[in-house]
Amino acid sequence: MESGDAFTVTGSGVFYDVASVESNTELTLSTPYSGASVTDTTYTIARDFTPLNNIVEMRKGDIETAAIFTRAMRRIDQLLSLNQDAGAITSAGIYPDTTAGLTGTTSGEYFFVPEGDEFVLYLNDSGSAVEQVKFASLASALQYATDSQAAQAAAELAQEGAETSETNAEQSATDAANSASSASDSAANALSSEQVASQQAGLANNYANAANVSATIAENAASASAVNGNVFDNTTVGIAGTDDGEYFSTPSGDSSVYLELYKNDAGVATLIATYPTKVGIESVVGVREYLTASTTYTLPSSPANGTKYVFTKLASVVPVIETTESILCAGETDTQLEYDQNIQLIMIYNSGVWEVMYE
Repeated sequence: MESGDAFTVTGSGVFYDVASVESNTELTLSTPYSGASVTDTTYTIARDFTPLNNIVEMRKGDIETAAIFTRAMRRIDQLLSLNQDAGAITSAGIYPDTTAGLTGTTSGEYFFVPEGDEFVLYLNDSGSAVEQVKFASLASALQYATDSQAAQAAAELAQEGAETSETNAEQSATDAANSASSASDSAANALSSEQVASQQAGLANNYANAANVSATIAENAASASAVNGNVFDNTTVGIAGTDDGEYFSTPSGDSSVYLELYKNDAGVATLIATYPTKVGIESVVGVREYLTASTTYTLPSSPANGTKYVFTKLASVVPVIETTESILCAGETDTQLEYDQNIQLIMIYNSGVWEVMYE
């Protein structure tokens, strides 16, 4: 393994980024492990492709960035192509397995089957169940966030490379004081490096946007499940209104979750999956902005508590972030923040205050 790989305990459905590898028997994760303690169990390592939908990833040292980005966009386009048949998918029913799905549908119709933390969409193709795509639940949406954070880390590395190139260019200019031509070449090289860093960071931002698109697909799948799984006020009413083995949904009281899917299991409501709201998705992934000019960026007024903004910028610009409310940074409160450091900026809103959580 190496830094940047994805790690998961088999069966948990939750992926973590590897921060560092200390030895053949010890590694450090970039975020705290939240699962149960286990010993002598199996695990999975993912690199080069995202673990859920096999979307190609960018890695440190990649040079064919255009080709990598193109392959990723084609995979995302394939997933989004299902929107062309949205009517048929929306009317698809939920079945406990593919055998029941094929029995309950005719050739050419779609149906859902819950499998672990995901819903798998199948097409009845002349009596054969052909898998179309997997729709993520809340746990999988968290993985999309992890993927986008890895892409953001790649952007930071690119910016650091640009800063190093600029430092080298300055040294070259000093050494070539007696040669105007050499100094000019060094400055041009530094500018070129910064432009490459800008392109890399822009690509990383596109991957973050792709993560948001995937999370939207998950929410659409949950909506289709709700229509066909029946929506009731609570689990008591849901059990009374369904038969053993049938699925039903109830609204959630959590602002980050808008729907909970249950199965009537011999009169007991068994929770199958939860589906995030827009607030829930943005609280994990965040609204990502890549700033390329020394202008003023205005934050929205009075968004939902937990709203997250993740800022990165071109190394050579100094934009200003402002709000009609308050910004809390390093113990001081103001309505403006000059973004003059070449680092990532994370801001989270809570009751009238945008708190700078990390710089």
